[in-house]
Amino acid sequence: MMKEPPLRGVPSISDRPPSPSRRRRLGCWSGHRMESLILSAGLICTVCAKGIALGANPSSLPWLGMLRIILPDLIFFSAVYLVLRFLYRVHPTAWTARFGLLISIVVIGWSVLNAAWLLCSGVQLQCGIVGLLLRDMKDVWPLMEGHIRLHQIEFALFSLIAAGGMFILVLRIVHPQAIRIEGRGQIGRLLAAGGVLAASVAAWPILDARANLGFSGEILGFSSHWVVMISALPGQRPRQSVDIGGRLIPRIGMRPIGLSQVAMEDRPNVVVVLLESLSYKVVPRESQREEQMPFLAQLAREGVEFRCTRVPIARTTKAYWSALTGNTPILESDYAEAVPIDRPYESIATILSRAGYRSGFFEMSKGTFECAPGLFHNFGFEWAWFRENLEDPSAHIGYLGGDDLRLIEPAVDWVSAKPGPFLLVTITSISHDPYLVPAWFEEPASDPFERYLQTVRYSDLFVRTLYEKLRDKGLTKNLLLCVLGDHGTSLGVDRDVARWRPREEVIRIPWVIHWPGHIPAGTVVEGLCTQMDTTPTILGLLGFDLSRSGFNGQDVWTHPPSPERTLYFWSWYDQSPIGLIRGTTKVVYWPFHDELLAYDLSSDPDEMMPRPLTGSEKESIVRELM
Repeated sequence: MMKEPPLRGVPSISDRPPSPSRRRRLGCWSGHRMESLILSAGLICTVCAKGIALGANPSSLPWLGMLRIILPDLIFFSAVYLVLRFLYRVHPTAWTARFGLLISIVVIGWSVLNAAWLLCSGVQLQCGIVGLLLRDMKDVWPLMEGHIRLHQIEFALFSLIAAGGMFILVLRIVHPQAIRIEGRGQIGRLLAAGGVLAASVAAWPILDARANLGFSGEILGFSSHWVVMISALPGQRPRQSVDIGGRLIPRIGMRPIGLSQVAMEDRPNVVVVLLESLSYKVVPRESQREEQMPFLAQLAREGVEFRCTRVPIARTTKAYWSALTGNTPILESDYAEAVPIDRPYESIATILSRAGYRSGFFEMSKGTFECAPGLFHNFGFEWAWFRENLEDPSAHIGYLGGDDLRLIEPAVDWVSAKPGPFLLVTITSISHDPYLVPAWFEEPASDPFERYLQTVRYSDLFVRTLYEKLRDKGLTKNLLLCVLGDHGTSLGVDRDVARWRPREEVIRIPWVIHWPGHIPAGTVVEGLCTQMDTTPTILGLLGFDLSRSGFNGQDVWTHPPSPERTLYFWSWYDQSPIGLIRGTTKVVYWPFHDELLAYDLSSDPDEMMPRPLTGSEKESIVRELM
């Protein structure tokens, strides 16, 4: 087999040299290789996306901040360019030219994906997110479809450009461009790339000290290309999940809990309402609650409010697990809790069933979403009701939600069907993106944040209406009502809807318990609480003996949390940010770029001034988190 000749200055197909005028027309392109142009386009795409994101999270010195966040990308793209030029010099064959072109295609492909993800979600793309998205496309498609519908013109334009670009690249791979390694232009470009690389490395520590990036440094101050390349290497991704096989999760009857001594006729009915995507920052104080959620404000005035409550994982299935079992969710992105088992896990439903309670769950989301029927079977609920039970497509709103008030009648019919105490658990859906309310409620606002506030007001109406319908049936005379968020959401709303960053607006939730005659009105608990405290706190209020129960959460009504309490949180996807809160100090670790940042929430409630932790202090906290 004959060896393919090197591509050193392949002669023109025509024997005649180009005319002077034609040389002038082509001169600006003759020395540039296609991969150089592709890499330049990828760098421009990345820089523009970072610039737009920096505008949404501005630093005190925007120009220095912009220089600092693009340094890692300048280093990466310059290094790729220099490596390809080195390969061309030592092995200038057609296959080397094809290899260089393929590398540049991969780089620009990731640049476009990273830019799109950054603009949609507020964070850069990395392997854990890609793995999550590719795991089950039927769960991802509604999110993608929503963005495509909002940006149809941009999507069509991008598709046309991508199709044309792929056509040209395929032709160039079939007929690779000649490799030219001589000439002053080649040497000049090599020197320029080397100079950019050296200058960027030298400027990095200087700009780090002066740019004052704040929170933007967490999401923008590294090269997504470099991170994904390193993460793909064997042994470079620290394990962040637990050994599920070695974890003992209590099944029904396994918790040693002393039953309440309260007589059956005196046992209260229990209603737990989870509010979808309701951030504590929307209603942090009573004045704002009166405007957005007046009924929740009333419940707080008449009951107890737990003001410093966080979620372990900002995901609905994990929220169900945390609130209804009092246990730490499984630290895997898969819905392992929903895999049907032969014997239910111990939950508030199974514990109350031993005290004579019926249990039912109602939601307007589809039962197929996150495998909900299997999950509530595993929780030991006697009855679970989903959107499919309604059989009315007119109640559907958005790809996930529905007119939540439509579930109140079936729920009240269920609780009224039999005598005796009941446990009713429900969750709203309207306040999930795309943040749309029924037409009868309000005219949809044009501003995304105003649309979100509309869903917040609707959710408050849902709680009020449910309570009033139960009152009309005479079921509120002895009713323990617990209302809390399943998780928060980014209050940008038109961005960050996927909750990829563990900011306070995402992991801090409202929590109120209302039980007149048993809880002094206007009580406030300021200590750190977790969503996992929900079940043990309700059981403690009902008089159950939890001294040997072994919950990960605790009864924060009978035993208020100590100032030294530590809460942990995780962002749900592989290699996502993980952290802890002690008092007013919050620490966030970003494993895919190995950075540990501390915040003082008392002086910096918006988390704009992180303090990097290094050395032995960093090692100790990272070891504790992992």
